Amino acid sequence: MVVTKSRGKKGRYAADLHMHSTCSDGELSPTQLVALAHRRGVETIAITDHDTAEGLPEALNAAAHSPVRVISGVELTAFYDREVHILGFFFDPSVPALQAQFNRQTNIRQQRVHDICAKLSEMGVDLDADEILRSADGNVGRPHIAQMLLKRKYVSNFNEAFQKYLGRHAAAYVDVERISAESAIDLIHSAGGVAVIAHPGVEKLDGRLNALKEMGLDGVEINHPAHKVSTKASLKSQAKRLGLLVSGGSDMHRRNSPCKLGDLGITGEELGQLQAAANVHRSRNNMSDYDL
Repeated sequence: MVVTKSRGKKGRYAADLHMHSTCSDGELSPTQLVALAHRRGVETIAITDHDTAEGLPEALNAAAHSPVRVISGVELTAFYDREVHILGFFFDPSVPALQAQFNRQTNIRQQRVHDICAKLSEMGVDLDADEILRSADGNVGRPHIAQMLLKRKYVSNFNEAFQKYLGRHAAAYVDVERISAESAIDLIHSAGGVAVIAHPGVEKLDGRLNALKEMGLDGVEINHPAHKVSTKASLKSQAKRLGLLVSGGSDMHRRNSPCKLGDLGITGEELGQLQAAANVHRSRNNMSDYDL
């Protein structure tokens, strides 16, 4: 069972359910994230790397020697009129359908690097796609290309890399194939997990939560560094009205991220509600309960 106190030590949230490791576009390894959670008094974390749960075994091994609890997490890239991200928690990463999607997205991400580098080459920006792929410890993404642009002095910072070359409306942007939001939700459920829409205020999805709920969505990420106070209040009100659960996290990528691990998250009670919902899906799939 989960602890139900509202905050961890040092006034931080008991659970941070959104962060990234070196297995996608984060700076810290899963082991380092567990150690950081311990230092900052955060009781439970989910490492939500993009389209992979590759870091879970390492994180669980690190947590075995720590009071920090690690639950399975992922941030699936999906499509619902635009790119959206679906967070999954408490799932079994060994389920074949989920593994197949992870592998499919890895291949798509690798091909995208080659396609973006080809566009950059046409603009006189010469980067080696294979070198970028080798630089990524896990799932490669645009941040790895941005890092290489910075290293080769084509840009002076990450923001310039995205504004000039890699952002959605920038010159070298390449779109990718994505599964539908409904398929992503179904996939997480089939693996015994709970599905949460990530940072809906960023994608301006607050008016579409009802439709997502009809697709089977379980919860809404409310506490996120990109959400204003007014956005959080609106999302919380809608979640309550629709019977959707609450999630949140720092979305930490780098050591110097303004929002640190545990600065945003959820209470132990809210974590328990997500766990209970996941166990309903696990029961439907003849899977044992996810016990912390």
